[in-house]
Amino acid sequence: MPRAHHADPRPIGAIRALAAAMLASTLTACGGIMAGDDRGSPAMMPVPTTTTMDTLRYPLANFQLTPRQEAQQEYLNQRLERDCMRRFGFDFLPGLRDQTDQAVAISAEFASRRYGITDPALAARFGYRLSTATGGPGAPQSVNDLPRPALAALTGRAGAPADTPVGGCAGAAARALGISDRSSTGAQTVTGIGRTAFTSAQADPKVRAAFTAWARCMADQDHPYTDPYQAAADPRWQDGAAPSDLQLAVARVDLDCKAATNLVGIAFAVEAGYQVTGISHNARALERVRADLATQVQRLTTLLREHPPER
Repeated sequence: MPRAHHADPRPIGAIRALAAAMLASTLTACGGIMAGDDRGSPAMMPVPTTTTMDTLRYPLANFQLTPRQEAQQEYLNQRLERDCMRRFGFDFLPGLRDQTDQAVAISAEFASRRYGITDPALAARFGYRLSTATGGPGAPQSVNDLPRPALAALTGRAGAPADTPVGGCAGAAARALGISDRSSTGAQTVTGIGRTAFTSAQADPKVRAAFTAWARCMADQDHPYTDPYQAAADPRWQDGAAPSDLQLAVARVDLDCKAATNLVGIAFAVEAGYQVTGISHNARALERVRADLATQVQRLTTLLREHPPER
């Protein structure tokens, strides 16, 4: 199915003794937390003490492009498609320019909200709202809006010029970048493991205990929420053109309570443990993913040298 293209591509209080006591039972003497292994029995994962997401690296990152590489790959994919289409006389994506830095910043902002808000600078300015940067610079352009001859050249459908590459200009760009049906299937495998790990961690008693401790900390300061996601979804935060003073104040308490309970560190350790479980269950498939990833990184490095970004 044709995917969307973009004329400008897109490129994210005080410590409570009661909360500390509640969380003590979830930690081991050596600073670890238990998460399921292949047999569903506990496996030790270290628990970092942290309030932010920017220094955390999940096990599945070994099988994925970095956010910067992903943004570079998307830009090059569109750049190669554009150049190919020009050879057939089509003015495709005329406003294309590299916006990797913006894409990386957006990715980081969304990642910072995995367990609710965690970025102090963003929370101080936007409260629970996404920053204005996450909207991107322009609306997506659907390939289905192209004239029929241009769409045929892009996709390789009936009516394409005789010397159109197999799969059209889109197919040629994907092959140049090392993107294939196998690599796409592998990426779906990684995404599935990550989704399962997140869902399992959210239901895990250790994470639920951390959420309960956070909720009690918030309630102590007259902000009753069951978990960080409920706080983020408070309908009051949608009122007005800018975050209210109340929203900004609650966001500050939210971050303080996350620090008091080490919610981010605990949730990360449990989710990382479930990712390790998923990796062990899919070892053979992930060997292919790692090989395809190495090819893509190599191609990306070469193509970036051959096609310096246009800004």
